[in-house]
Amino acid sequence: MHKMNMKILLVLFIIILVGGFLRFYQLDKYPVQLNHDEISQLYDTASIVQTGKDIYGNFLPLAFPSTGEFKVGHYIYITVLPYLVFGMREMTIRIPAAFFGTLIIPAVFLFVNQLTKNWKLAMIASVAAAITPSEIFYARKSFESTIGIFFVFFGLFLLFRELEKDKGRFGLFITALFLALPMYIYTSHTIVVPLMLIAFTVLFWKKILFLRNKFLVIFIVWSVLATPLIFITLSSPSIRFRATTVSIFQDFSL
Repeated sequence: MHKMNMKILLVLFIIILVGGFLRFYQLDKYPVQLNHDEISQLYDTASIVQTGKDIYGNFLPLAFPSTGEFKVGHYIYITVLPYLVFGMREMTIRIPAAFFGTLIIPAVFLFVNQLTKNWKLAMIASVAAAITPSEIFYARKSFESTIGIFFVFFGLFLLFRELEKDKGRFGLFITALFLALPMYIYTSHTIVVPLMLIAFTVLFWKKILFLRNKFLVIFIVWSVLATPLIFITLSSPSIRFRATTVSIFQDFSL
C-alpha cells in the first residue's frame, strides 16, 4: 500500500511538472502581448513597490482604478514578490496566475480523491486540469480568478475531509479560512462560494447533522471571516463600483 501511494504521488508530481511547464514556458511571449489590464497591473505593482502608492497616488488602495473600472488589489500585491525578483518584465505580472494555476492541479486531485475515494478518477481529473487549453490560457494571463479557484478547490477538499477526520479546532479554522479567502480575491466568488456551501449542505445534510457541532464552528468562523467583506464593499466606493458593474445582474436582457 505504501509503495502504491508513492507511485501515485510520483505520477501526480509528473503531472504537476507537465502542467507547470505548459503554464510557465515562454510566459513572456505567449499570449503574444500584455492586455490593457496586465499593463495597468504591472505599472501599479511597480508604483506600489517604489512609492507605496498606485499610479494615481492612492496609498495602498484596496481597489485600483483601471480603464474606467476598479480592479481588486490582491493580485497586484501578490505580484510584488515576482517584481522584486524579476523586475519590470512582461512575465512578472503573469507569474502569480501561472503559479496558482499550477497549484490547481494537485488541488483538483485532492478534492476529487476526497470526494470519490477513487485515486484513478482523481488522477484523470488532475490530467484534465493540467492540459485543458482554457485552463492553460487563463493561467498564463493575470486573471485573479485563477488564484480564487485554487482556494475554492482546496477549501472544498478540507471541508469534505472534515466529514471523516477530526483535525481539531485548528483544522476547522483552516477550512473556514480557505473557503473565505476566494471571496476576497475575486468578485464572483462572493456569490459562487455561498452557493457551493448551500449545495454541500443539501447534498450531505445527513453527515452534517451527525457532525453538526463541528460544522457549526466552521460556519461561524467562515461567517466571521467573510463579514468584513460586507463592510469593505459598503464603505469603499471603488469596491462597491466593481461589485455592481461586473455582475450578471447588470445585463437586464440576460
